[in-house]
Amino acid sequence: MKMTTGKGTCTMTPTKIKYVATTLILNLEKSGIKPIRFPPDMYLGDATILERKQHALYLLKNVLVFIEEGRIGKANRHLAAAQTCLSFARYATVSESMILNRS
Repeated sequence: MKMTTGKGTCTMTPTKIKYVATTLILNLEKSGIKPIRFPPDMYLGDATILERKQHALYLLKNVLVFIEEGRIGKANRHLAAAQTCLSFARYATVSESMILNRS
């Protein structure tokens, strides 16, 4: 099912986006990670591994808010950003993220 988001198409349904975000949130929180927001002028490369995981958690919690508001495109972009942070934090490979997105 492809959905129009206003800026293209999205192949993940809101239910799927919510599932992926919730799965990652639960795993991060189980590890004791607390959410933080990066300052807008911060480079991802300057963050520590812990800070990258914390920012990913912050983004993932926003994904759930955006889904509830019907802002699917924004939720999808935040999910992608969170998964990028987690890859840079050596938490999940690109392949692992793709498998989770398709499960």
